[in-house]
Amino acid sequence: MSEFRNFLSNDSQGITELETQLQATAITLDADVTDAPVGFAPYAGKITKVWLAVGQIGQDGTNAASLAATVKKNGTAICTTDPALAKAAGTGGGNTLSTGAGITQAVIKSDGTEVVAAGDQFTVTWDVTRTASTITPEFANGIVMVAIKPYAV
Repeated sequence: MSEFRNFLSNDSQGITELETQLQATAITLDADVTDAPVGFAPYAGKITKVWLAVGQIGQDGTNAASLAATVKKNGTAICTTDPALAKAAGTGGGNTLSTGAGITQAVIKSDGTEVVAAGDQFTVTWDVTRTASTITPEFANGIVMVAIKPYAV
């Protein structure tokens, strides 16, 4: 499922800005998914954030598991470092990520890839790594979001 939302934000100088968040949700993730739709840019602007979240990670508490999201704009990856979540072996089943542990923040490219034209298409490739697990789903309710700030509001 894909959707987008518009948000108004205030910075420290009291300037109000519009930001759109494109969002893709995957209900269950047990294997890689290539080029799932995220959405289309509603206007020209710049990518400001990319982030990943899950509702369930590592139901098999014995084996390691990780999930990364490669977001692409018109087929080209937009991050030098993709957002990812990793869970070490033996850390228990369910939502047992320690704060900050196993979390990789996205780093957005600054080579012009971050510039968006109205109508640019965004997709995500979900990269699931599991070790000897038979429990499904390993990941559930995965969400990747792309924030776009317009050049002019």
